[in-house]
Amino acid sequence: KKLPIVFSPVSRPEQLGIVKSLEKPDGLATGVFENPRYEKQIDLLRILKPTVKRVLLVYDPTQGAGLEQDKQMIEKILSSKGISLVAVEVFAVNEIYNKTQAHIRGADAVLTLKDNTVLSGIEGVIKLCSLHHVLLMASEFESGYKGAALSFGLPDDLYGEQGARLARKILEDKMLPAAMPCVTAGEQILKINAKT
Repeated sequence: KKLPIVFSPVSRPEQLGIVKSLEKPDGLATGVFENPRYEKQIDLLRILKPTVKRVLLVYDPTQGAGLEQDKQMIEKILSSKGISLVAVEVFAVNEIYNKTQAHIRGADAVLTLKDNTVLSGIEGVIKLCSLHHVLLMASEFESGYKGAALSFGLPDDLYGEQGARLARKILEDKMLPAAMPCVTAGEQILKINAKT
């Protein structure tokens, strides 16, 4: 009950009840938050693949990080741009390949979120996208190193570095988490896997 907590990274920590607000956490927790910026991701996707009309989203709706909200937000953004969304719900790693394979034909692009279930089986999604010549855009940076054609975000170590800076202020400067605004790790970038 008295131990300070530094989280890194969390999307929408205030909606999850981890902090009262990003500016004034008001408790024992502070940390590094991320904003997936789906509008920007989709705009970049359309620049790189202007013919995109159908996007396949592979995600686990039971993940506690608000992925169902993310899916609804993405669907609204895509719809406003005349692009349809097909959502493939997976609940375990061993479902990813078969469920994605059943829907990938006719897709112009596959989108994945920062989703622990899908990230654990991302190699299967990458393999299917390669096999069917479908562009894969991951909403996190590390999948680009594994073979995703496009990945949008920041390297994980940058989140850790920012979290360590906050922890250092707590430990060395005796700052209270309640008075320490949550921070980002920087401006997200697009990584293009030239080999893929």
